[in-house]
Order: sequence, then C-alpha cells, then structure tokens
Amino acid sequence: MQQTITKNPENLEILYKLVANGFYQGSVESIKFELEGKHTTNYRIVGRLNKEDKFVVKAEPKFSHNISQKIMLALGISACIILLVKRNWIIPLLIAIMGLASLATTRGKKKRELDRFMSRFLDFVKQEETKNSLN
Repeated sequence: MQQTITKNPENLEILYKLVANGFYQGSVESIKFELEGKHTTNYRIVGRLNKEDKFVVKAEPKFSHNISQKIMLALGISACIILLVKRNWIIPLLIAIMGLASLATTRGKKKRELDRFMSRFLDFVKQEETKNSLN
C-alpha cells in the first residue's frame, strides 16, 4: 500500500514546518518534495504528485548509497557466475543468502524511515487541528 498525502495548503504548510523546525532538510514544491532527515540514515523521503492530486510518498536511497548498492550487486553477480563455471556451489550460495539478508534489511530500513516521516507529519496535523479547534 502506498502512503499518500493530499495536496492542500494546510499539508504544504506542514511540510514547510517539518523543514523549518529542523526535522528535515530539503525542498518542498507544489508538484514534489524531497526531504532528507537530519538523523543518520541513507534514505530520503520523496513525494511526487499523481493524477488524483495526492503526493505519493516513498523512501529512496540517497545517491551515494544507491551507487554503492549497484556496484556490490554487479560484483556479486559476476563472482557467482565465475564460481559457478568453476563448479563451486558453496560460495555463490553464501553470496545469495547474504544478498537476500541485505535486501530484507534494506526494505526494513525504508519502512522505518517512511513510518518515522508519516508519524512526524501526523503529529503536526494533530497540532494544527488542536490550534484550529481552540480558535
């Protein structure tokens, strides 16, 4: 299931406040936003506007992390091919297991980063609702 945020002035203001209050660094525009957390992770939050006028929110790896993953994948595949040609099955099997473990941890980190963003966003939404109800 994709996380979405409806595009309206209130939600855009909340995204600006997340940057202004120091939770994230990045840019917020009318058709997209890209935010990087101040905490040390290799992921950024990206939201792009879809046809239904909602931001589809995803956690994507930062550029440097993305390149290193691709290099390691290419090295692992080429090592597996060479070792399988030489009829060595144990090392490619270990490389495949380590690759699956890395994939699982990557997905877990993406989900945690996205959950952290959505919880902060919803906290700001609740704060705005309480301010409006008091007025």
